[in-house]
Amino acid sequence: MDLDIDSHDIEKVSELIYGTDDGLFALLFGNDMETAVSNIGKLVRLGNNSFGHENIYVDIDENGSIQGLLIAYSGKEKKRMNDGQAFGGVFSLAKRIRLWVLNSLIVSRLINGSIGPDEFYISNVSVSPESRGKGIGTELMDKAQETAKEKGCDTLLLDVAIENDGAKRLYERLGFEIFKTKKLIFGVGPGTYSMRKSM
Repeated sequence: MDLDIDSHDIEKVSELIYGTDDGLFALLFGNDMETAVSNIGKLVRLGNNSFGHENIYVDIDENGSIQGLLIAYSGKEKKRMNDGQAFGGVFSLAKRIRLWVLNSLIVSRLINGSIGPDEFYISNVSVSPESRGKGIGTELMDKAQETAKEKGCDTLLLDVAIENDGAKRLYERLGFEIFKTKKLIFGVGPGTYSMRKSM
């Protein structure tokens, strides 16, 4: 289901997003978890950015608690987003400059920088620790495929950390194939696999 910023727990959403790559999000959005989660929540509420509420889909249990989430968008939607403006509404000028530098040196090298208009990019998938092993991840990926088709996309894209063997196996089981390996500057660090699935 689509995220509803008026009824869903945005702090839980922000914590799940943070948990997809706590090291990177601490570096980008705050020096500690609390600050980073707060800043992610501001971006979620603000919308019209890569973490905006309009790009978030949640899986909830019978009590209405969030079990997992998916952040995804088409190439056409990405072109209309304004991360710079959104970040300007959340971060100070000094922090925005730091984000720009980090994005140039790290983030853009590890995630899919260019998304074609008919491609659907899965940015983040997260399942709460208490809900793991129940097929929630597969349900979220099914939702991504269904949404991609509704938006007229013919390819799913995602990036997964090279050291995340569990996620890589899940994506391969769901029909994704590696088409590129990306490393940090000068090949330092584990990097990511870019994966795709044609529909």
